[in-house]
Amino acid sequence: MHRHFIGLGSFCILAASAAATDWKVDVTAATNGPGNAWTNAFNNLQSALANPVLFANDTIWIADGVYKPTATTITGDPRSATFRIQIEGIKLYGGFQGLSRPGGPEDDVAQRDPEQFETVLSGDINPLGPPGGATFPQCPSAGSCFASHESTAGCDNANCCNTVCNVEPFCCDTAWDVSCAEIALMHCATQAYHVVTVNPGLSLGTTFIDGLTIRDGFASGPVSGQHDRGGGMWVRQSAPRIVRCRFINNTASGGGESGAGGGGALWLGAAGTEIVPARVINCTFRDNASLNLGGGALNQDLLVPGSVPTHALYVNCLFHDNRAARSGGGMCNAFSTVTVINSTFSQNLADAGGGSG
Repeated sequence: MHRHFIGLGSFCILAASAAATDWKVDVTAATNGPGNAWTNAFNNLQSALANPVLFANDTIWIADGVYKPTATTITGDPRSATFRIQIEGIKLYGGFQGLSRPGGPEDDVAQRDPEQFETVLSGDINPLGPPGGATFPQCPSAGSCFASHESTAGCDNANCCNTVCNVEPFCCDTAWDVSCAEIALMHCATQAYHVVTVNPGLSLGTTFIDGLTIRDGFASGPVSGQHDRGGGMWVRQSAPRIVRCRFINNTASGGGESGAGGGGALWLGAAGTEIVPARVINCTFRDNASLNLGGGALNQDLLVPGSVPTHALYVNCLFHDNRAARSGGGMCNAFSTVTVINSTFSQNLADAGGGSG
C-alpha cells in the first residue's frame, strides 16, 4: 500500500492507492475461477481481460497452453473474436507452468520460461475441415491459397486447395490466379481477424504484452474498420511494449491489390509518439504474409487527413521468411518514424520489391 500526503494550505489529506493484483490464467483449470490464485485460476484469457475488477497496473499471468478468443467486436461475425486490451497499464505475461506441471506454480514473474512453456494465443477459432468432393494431386503445393501465383497450380493448404478446386478446377488444372485466391478467401478463411487488439488511447507506454506466441490470425475483414490489417495484433493510436513475443503464421489481406493495408503479423496505425513510441523488443516474426504491404509488420499513419505517423522502436527482433504481395516482406514503413536496432531480416520476400532481407 502506497500512501500519498497532499498538503492544501493548513489541511492535510491522506490518500491511499490500491496495490496491483496478479491475476492467474491456466487453461488446464477444471473450472473458471475468480483468478486471484493459481488454485482458482481463470481457465480462459477472455475472462481475465473482461474481469470487472481488472485495473491499471494489474498483471495477468498466463500458464502454457493454447488460448482462443471468443468475444466478438462485430455483431454476428464470429471472426471478429479477439483478445482486446483496453486498460492502460495492464501487463500480460506468458510462459508460466501454473499447477499443471511439476515445476509450478510460480510466485514471481522472473521464474517463468516462455521458450520452454509456450503460451499460445491462436486465431484458429474454427479450423477448416476436410472438403467434400474430389481430391487433387496439386494439393498441397507451393504458394499461399490467399494470393495469386500464376506460375503454379494449387496452393499450400491441402484442405483449402481441394475446396477451391472443387469450385473451380482451373485452379488446380492450370494456375492459381486472382479468382482462385478470392474463392479461397470466401470458403477457407476461418481465423479471427486479429488475435490481439490494443484499443486506441493506451498511449503512456505502460501496457506490456510479454512472452506470448501469437499465431494464426487472418485479417481479411471489412476495410472500413481496418480489419484488413494486423492478423496477429492490431494496434491503433496506442503505445504498448511488446516483449519476447513470437508472431507466427498470421496473414492480412490489406484491402487487396488496390488497398494500402497489410501487416500480416503486426499493424501499428498512428501508434506511439516521438516521446513514447510503441516498442517491440526481442520478438520473432516468422512465416507471416500480407496480400499487400508488410508481411511481418506494417507501421503507418491512418491514411486520412490530419493523421499522425506511427512512432515505433524495434530492438533485437528477428524477421524471417515473411512474405508480401507488394512491398516490405519483413517490414513496411509508410509515413512513419521507425527505429530498428540490432535486428535481423532474413529470407523475406516481396513481389514488388523491398523484401527487407
